Formats: sequence, C-alpha cells, structure tokens
Amino acid sequence: MDAGGHVHHSVALCYFEEAREAYWRCVVGDLGDNDIKYVIAELEVKYHRRILYPTVIEVGAKITQVGRKHLVMEYEGSSEARDLLISGNTLLVKFDYRKGISVRVPLTVSSAISTWEELGINKGS
Repeated sequence: MDAGGHVHHSVALCYFEEAREAYWRCVVGDLGDNDIKYVIAELEVKYHRRILYPTVIEVGAKITQVGRKHLVMEYEGSSEARDLLISGNTLLVKFDYRKGISVRVPLTVSSAISTWEELGINKGS
C-alpha cells in the first residue's frame, strides 16, 4: 500500500514478472538453452484504475512480436469483475549470460511461441 491507500505503483511490475515467468515456463520451457535467457530492455505500464487492497488480479500475457533478437510481450491485469486495472508491455532481448552479448531468438523459441499464440491457448486469460 502507498500513502494514497492503494497498491504501490511498483507492484504492477511484480504482477507482470509473475505472468511472464509463467508464460515462459509453459510455452518455451527449457529447450536446452540454459545460458541463453533474456533481459528487459524497455518496459511500459499503464494504470487504468486504482488497485485497492484486497483486490484479486488476474494477469494475462502474450507475445505480440518476435524479432531477430527481441520479443515484445504485452500484459493486462483485470479485477475479478473483469475491470481493466493495469496494462503494459516489455521488450525482451535474448541474451547469452555466459558471453555477455545479445543473440538471435532461437528457432525453437520462436516456433514454440508461434504455435502457442496461433492456437489461442491463452485467450481469455
């Protein structure tokens, strides 16, 4: 809670992170690239309504763009009554932590994402 009586603005980033990690685990999994993950290069958050304690929020995430070395993920967080509370996006750059450089999005990753998004598995989440 912040001084205004609502959930602190920084908490939206935690909600997005949880949704992103769940998406990644479910859609991409390991695929054998243990040293190659991603870094967040940009992020945007929009606050549509105040989030008051103890509101339960459902956050959906989807990849809307796959580039040569990056991915764009969009998020929406809604109340149980389906009121849009927060939305945003992150620019994720594939990164080889061992070498310390950005790398191409592996075909296995882009294929897994494409299949998931085309099937519409996460629609309505």
